[in-house]
Amino acid sequence: IYLCGCVHQAPVQQRRPRDGSKGNKKCINIYHIPKGEITVRVCKKFFLATFGVSDGRVTRAIGKARDGHVPGEDLRGRHEAAKKITQEQTQSVIEHISSFPSFQSHYSRIDNPNRKYLSPELNIAKMYTLYTKWCVEKQIRPCKEYYYRFIFNNKFNLQFHAPRKDTCKSCDKYHQMIQVEPNPEKKAELEREHTIHLRKAEKARASLKSDSTLAKTNKDVCTLTEDLQKALPFPKITVSEAYYRRNMYCYNLGIHDMGQNIGYMYVWDET
Repeated sequence: IYLCGCVHQAPVQQRRPRDGSKGNKKCINIYHIPKGEITVRVCKKFFLATFGVSDGRVTRAIGKARDGHVPGEDLRGRHEAAKKITQEQTQSVIEHISSFPSFQSHYSRIDNPNRKYLSPELNIAKMYTLYTKWCVEKQIRPCKEYYYRFIFNNKFNLQFHAPRKDTCKSCDKYHQMIQVEPNPEKKAELEREHTIHLRKAEKARASLKSDSTLAKTNKDVCTLTEDLQKALPFPKITVSEAYYRRNMYCYNLGIHDMGQNIGYMYVWDET
């Protein structure tokens, strides 16, 4: 502040002809040093040597004072980022990732109950390519791939490989109802019903394991299991529009003789 008080700015009174490569000065700096009750005008070199400061320090102090800041105030890190990612871009990434169909596995809930699965034909690079095309259609400026990947990894719990088992219709229903239920009492009741459902499933698997062991040791006992296995998407195509749409599915009905360890399969499509 003291140095700025010793420097006064005045309009340029005389200009020398220049080639125009540099802009013309709007003002000049006049340097003074106090001497008793008066001030003495000195040259710039003498002023800097007297106070032991650099030209850059004085220039920055004058510039801050001219812009309305305190000369000694540190302004580093306070400017607006030139390439700051807007809220609209962030929301566009979230909206695009959410537009892909995802599925939840019934049997992987113990390891990660909230994880969902995308098509195994997808990956982040393909999704980002689709995102850039989607932004052109929506007339939105797309963000960089690293930020798309950051949103995918930090705001979603998604994987690309398909779950090993089909999803359970009852579990999916309870999961959706619990998420949207505003009444705490009804929500607690739905959670209790879901817990009972899961316990019944565990008990059924334990009974299957016991009967399978019995069928292998006792020839008079026959244990059969019947299962309509997971739906298989068909055909597998890489056209971008296909990732947003539902494919035709093929079904596989399996009957397994647990005692002899022989399986019989019947496959058909949904048409």
